[in-house]
Amino acid sequence: MKKILLLLVLTTIFIAGCSTQKNPTEKDFGGAIKAIDGLIYDFGNIDINGGIVSKTFKFENTDSKSLAIYEATTSCGCTTGEIRLGSKNYGPFGMHNQTKQTIEIPPQSTFEVTISYDPLFHGPSDLGPRQRTLFLFSSAAADGEVVRNYEGKPNFTEISVKGNVIDS
Repeated sequence: MKKILLLLVLTTIFIAGCSTQKNPTEKDFGGAIKAIDGLIYDFGNIDINGGIVSKTFKFENTDSKSLAIYEATTSCGCTTGEIRLGSKNYGPFGMHNQTKQTIEIPPQSTFEVTISYDPLFHGPSDLGPRQRTLFLFSSAAADGEVVRNYEGKPNFTEISVKGNVIDS
């Protein structure tokens, strides 16, 4: 009985020791996101019948480690986003169709995030001030401004477009 108990304890210690080791195929992500041209864009007045409006934001991973974007999503179904890294596009994605893969941004690389908003999505009477947001959940360290801490998930960057929807 003592041998079985000793064997069980040793097996548990061995398994626990192995599980704390990093998978050799996992990358050591980090990253630091710099917003080159801000985090909020104001379209001013947006004609509800004028079609989809878009804004592209530029960012840089200023760290010596690759940045991992684990998830990208939007605050509303009327808003979609795309990420562009070099000649490669990821998206479109939105509230109901988040990104399906980890996007790796190499050190010292720039990338773009485009937010598109459809003012007619909620119907012809949805007029007035609107703000829609895109969230990037990433491996970047929180800095309190561009990257903020989020309990239970990776840190996030919040990018927004806003405007006053009118019927002209």
